[in-house]
Amino acid sequence: MLTLKQLKTVLVALGLIGALGLLPGCGSTTATAPDGSKVKVDGGDKVSVESEDGKVSVDLQGTELPEGFPKQDVPLVEGKIIQAITESTSGSFHVTLTTSNGDPKAALDQAVSKLKYVGFKSDSSVNIGITATETMKSDKWDVIIVATEGPDAKSSALAYQVMPHQG
Repeated sequence: MLTLKQLKTVLVALGLIGALGLLPGCGSTTATAPDGSKVKVDGGDKVSVESEDGKVSVDLQGTELPEGFPKQDVPLVEGKIIQAITESTSGSFHVTLTTSNGDPKAALDQAVSKLKYVGFKSDSSVNIGITATETMKSDKWDVIIVATEGPDAKSSALAYQVMPHQG
């Protein structure tokens, strides 16, 4: 899980994207966050922000899994990855994707089934309105999945928080 300082750095970096008015094709720049950390922001087909705490990639047209993501241990449902975050110090990852399933609960059930197939056990679940959350654990990884409506009625969005298992 991201520490408060790390989360703050990521949020500041994302704020810098908007503040600098970075648009596709603008190249890259390095900015200084209010806490003094250097943040490298790349433009182009996607926007990525890299600091000593990790890397954030965002592209509504689709981006790649973060480098080092344990895709064999943590299978994801099929969909378009729109956000990928690597948190270097803890070894955690955050991936948001959209699926072609317009029912968030059904999309979450599919994600849970894929994880159970590789040995994950369900730890807890919460359903509030159109948002459903499931916490899963394995010997290696802890995963929190949040499902909600996607950008249109024919899709759902799934956000995976993947953290090394803490005993």
